Amino acid sequence: MAQRRSSTVLESAYSLLCCVSAKRGTRPFATLNGIPEQSRVPRDKFISNRAIAQALTGCDTVLIKGSWLKKRLRSHDPLLPRRQDIEANNPHAIWKVSDLMDGAANGEIGIVSVSYCWLSQEHPDPFNKQFFVLADTIDAFLEGTQLTDVAVFLDWCSLHQDPRSVDEEESFQRAMSDVILWYAHQGTRVWMMSSVPDDVGRGEPYHERGWPIFEETLAKWITHGNFLLDLGKLKGKCVDWREIVDKCAKPKRPPPMTADDFWPQLKNKVFGQGIRDANLVHRLYCKAYEEVILNASELSFHELGWGDEDAIKFAEHLPKCSCLHKVALHGNAIGERGAMKIMHMVNFCDSLQELWLTGNPVCRDKLVKEQLATKWVLMNKDDKGLHI
Repeated sequence: MAQRRSSTVLESAYSLLCCVSAKRGTRPFATLNGIPEQSRVPRDKFISNRAIAQALTGCDTVLIKGSWLKKRLRSHDPLLPRRQDIEANNPHAIWKVSDLMDGAANGEIGIVSVSYCWLSQEHPDPFNKQFFVLADTIDAFLEGTQLTDVAVFLDWCSLHQDPRSVDEEESFQRAMSDVILWYAHQGTRVWMMSSVPDDVGRGEPYHERGWPIFEETLAKWITHGNFLLDLGKLKGKCVDWREIVDKCAKPKRPPPMTADDFWPQLKNKVFGQGIRDANLVHRLYCKAYEEVILNASELSFHELGWGDEDAIKFAEHLPKCSCLHKVALHGNAIGERGAMKIMHMVNFCDSLQELWLTGNPVCRDKLVKEQLATKWVLMNKDDKGLHI
């Protein structure tokens, strides 16, 4: 997200989040004994396209046509304009909600959210050191898939930028209530541009900046495998989509962090307004954790190379997930210790009825498998729901 937001704007945006949630009958950051209460959000909010359509209705956030982006970035005037200038001079570059939803439903249009670092206070990429990579990736993507175009969430072009009118300021604040959606939704691709050039005004590395870390963390929760790419792994120009996927897909995905665990990761990161911005991002993370993890009916973290320590960390979330029905952890490296911890915490998750542990080392131990199966049945779970 934009690195030049003022703290006043951000705090106002957070206040609006609370107002929006109140109108919807939710409590965005309420806690009970330190544990966030689940908002009454739709179970499919981060799976179906309905929430995306709702977020785009009203045009507080707009998505940009990838075909226009790559053409503009290769033109005689490649400097990418801000949202207001696109609306004024190139309105055809903005997706109409109906056209986008029809194209997405037909498998013709993909949605891409870009996570990157601003390289100056005035313009996020004044010399197109990053945006040229984005143009090449869009080109390769459209050449290498069946899609005819993409809809891109890029904060500079998708949200109203400074200087903003009063109406634009209000629109920007409303858009903040949906920022989680673009990085956490299972149907959006997230392209991380983690390589920051050295010779720029703002050269702090990607992983030392607060907003990019927030976006990356959300993207690693439920995004499909090849939907999450770290374009920073590319060395030189690459025009082949399969090669891009091979080099950039499947970055390491640790277990989700609670809001308390995320704060130490966040507070020392670089923000435009320091600790006040960090506090806002932490509150947004609380909302995201509540809506995406605690409100989930299914969580899948398979084939990620998780070992016992990862499984133990993940197990701590289970008692808080009152809606969780299925957990898929197959194809990892979980042994007896991790599996036993998971089974112990399942005892505090009444809603969980399906657990996949196949393809883990623990499944090669007949005695441990029997113990796990016994514990599962003693918790009044259907024996057909345990896969070991």
